[in-house]
Amino acid sequence: MQIFVAREQDPDEWRVPVLPATVEKLVEAGADVLVESGIGRDLHIDDQAYADAGATPTTDRLGALGAADMVLRLNKPP
Repeated sequence: MQIFVAREQDPDEWRVPVLPATVEKLVEAGADVLVESGIGRDLHIDDQAYADAGATPTTDRLGALGAADMVLRLNKPP
């Protein structure tokens, strides 16, 4: 299962749907996790922390959305 974790588009939203520790659990359960590059910037979590947890950071938002079996976000899409 491919899971894409999208960065929120609202400039006032600083929360993230998953932290690196959660990514690690998803990967251990067999998921392929892609995170949108810069997702943790407001929380001072860099892309490398997500990569170290097993996720693949990507800048291809539309491609990841199209390929994902599941998309995780906090708010409904615009």
